[in-house]
Amino acid sequence: MIGFSGYSIRLAFCTWFICSIWCVSLGQSFTVVYGGPLAEHGTGVVLNDTAVLVGTRTFETGNYRARLDLRDLDGSSIIETELDLMGTLFLQGMTPIPGGGAFLVGSHIAPDAHEHDGLLIRVGSDNSISWVSHMDVPGDQQYYGVTALDDGGAMVCGVSDTSNGHDILVARFDLTGALLWSVTEDGGLDDEAYAIASDATGVVITGRQMNFGGTSDVVFMRFAMDGTLEWASGWGGSENEIGRALVRTTDGNFLMAGTTESYGAFDQTENRFKKHVFLYAFNAVGDTLWTRAIGDTLFERNVFCMDLAPNGDLLIGGERYVTTGTSDAMIQRLSSQGVLIWEHTIDEGKEEKLLDIHALGDGLIATGWSFDDAGCKVLLLRRDEMGL
Repeated sequence: MIGFSGYSIRLAFCTWFICSIWCVSLGQSFTVVYGGPLAEHGTGVVLNDTAVLVGTRTFETGNYRARLDLRDLDGSSIIETELDLMGTLFLQGMTPIPGGGAFLVGSHIAPDAHEHDGLLIRVGSDNSISWVSHMDVPGDQQYYGVTALDDGGAMVCGVSDTSNGHDILVARFDLTGALLWSVTEDGGLDDEAYAIASDATGVVITGRQMNFGGTSDVVFMRFAMDGTLEWASGWGGSENEIGRALVRTTDGNFLMAGTTESYGAFDQTENRFKKHVFLYAFNAVGDTLWTRAIGDTLFERNVFCMDLAPNGDLLIGGERYVTTGTSDAMIQRLSSQGVLIWEHTIDEGKEEKLLDIHALGDGLIATGWSFDDAGCKVLLLRRDEMGL
């Protein structure tokens, strides 16, 4: 681990004439699109009593960089904190820490290097960076998902590149950022883990595993707290499936949200299944509880994120395709059994998608990106419990 003292942090107040901002406010609801002349993506978001914290991936002078954006409850900018670590930084995920703060994950490529090192950042309850840790080991490793543990540490999931392709990676860190253990699992072809969720005795991950026919299935694995693989399973049809998000439900089970191209409404005109939202509920020993495909033949949908509302409802974020090459950001609210309650889309340019969503007591907050002729900017929005 490299500690926080090894980095310098640059603070920059973002004013309207250096940061293009568009904001519409409706009570507590707002939509903000912001960013400079370079490509910027919101990859994670959490909210505390006083501010919104957005994990942002930016692109400048040929390199991806990482930034924390602290914004007011109405979406206006307060301060930006850039992680001034030499090299290339990719932020991929974010999760709140009970009691305040957040974990962020991604990867780092050091100057003159070619391989990714897994990156874990802890942000304190005061919204300042507590420490930065990365796995500087041989091979290419990237973290995509993170879950906070009761002991103050974290477990991450992602991918490790080997000579045989991509393997699933799971690692555990203590509350100081020290690596406790790391394991990889090889499913035979390319395997990747995108999301992770925990209970008192272990974690489950989901992602995708490639088949010899060129399609992908959803992969599930459960690991004990010491890294022991307890079980593994896959699910899929004749086409492509991918697991993108995981939550532990109020009954102690787990729920995966992803995208399927093998189930749901069949488009007779195109002779195929459109991309549908897909839910897969299972228990801690891997037994399937129920499944559901959500969609129609009018639009294709991709899922990238999910969170559990206080009443047990599901909040889904992603994109809904309008035409080939264009999409709107999509929010869905579903019952605990996967019944669609409402769906809303957000159109601020040519293409939008949501990459992270966080449930609030009175609604939700989400982030992603919006692309138009002026470039790609951070999309940040807050909605009430009806999605308005």
